[in-house]
Amino acid sequence: MILQAALGLAEAHDQGVIHRDIKPANLILSDAGLIKIADFGLAYMPEAATRLTGQGVLMGTPRYMSPEQCRGDPVDRRTDIYSLGVTFYEVLTGKVPFQAESPMALLREIVEVEPVPVHEISAELDPEVWIVLHRMLAKKPAERYPDAHQLVTDLKGYLVSHVHSRLGAARHGVRKPAAGTACRRRDQESRGARSDRQGRRGGQIRRAWTHGGCRLSATAGPDGARRRR
Repeated sequence: MILQAALGLAEAHDQGVIHRDIKPANLILSDAGLIKIADFGLAYMPEAATRLTGQGVLMGTPRYMSPEQCRGDPVDRRTDIYSLGVTFYEVLTGKVPFQAESPMALLREIVEVEPVPVHEISAELDPEVWIVLHRMLAKKPAERYPDAHQLVTDLKGYLVSHVHSRLGAARHGVRKPAAGTACRRRDQESRGARSDRQGRRGGQIRRAWTHGGCRLSATAGPDGARRRR
């Protein structure tokens, strides 16, 4: 999902369009199973001759806004990468990185507070994914991915290494025995030892075993003679 959205952003950015309102509600799953970016109502084209919104005007959905959006600063394609990072965070953890009781408190957290790493929220999440996500959520635009193409490259690299790691673990993994297997094996070995044991009594070798539900035994004396019963 996030990879497809990043590919869509790369295409939009190549056309000079900044979405400015990336969030789950604007990522639509098509009948073909593809993610489509919707609602370009707040889209901005830096190269356009005129601007409909000026500096200092907040545009976007607060929980998904980048720090520069919260400050009302000029934005570029990296603001969309941040918002996609918030969406990615929510997909992984079930919640956005910042929540507050008031809009102003929320904006302050987005600008000043570092998000909790996703693998600290859920131990099931791979810490490696935080490397990509943390860069997407960098406070300073200069520390984020400079464009969606580089983000796509890292997402693909992570997916490939993750799949290979899973396949390698499955290929070389040792299957655990079913519950009770060890106990049953010890019981079978014990019964086998009882049914086929050798003992020395007065210079004789006695062997006992079962056959057809009957217990049979044979004893060999010192002279080698065998007696069976």
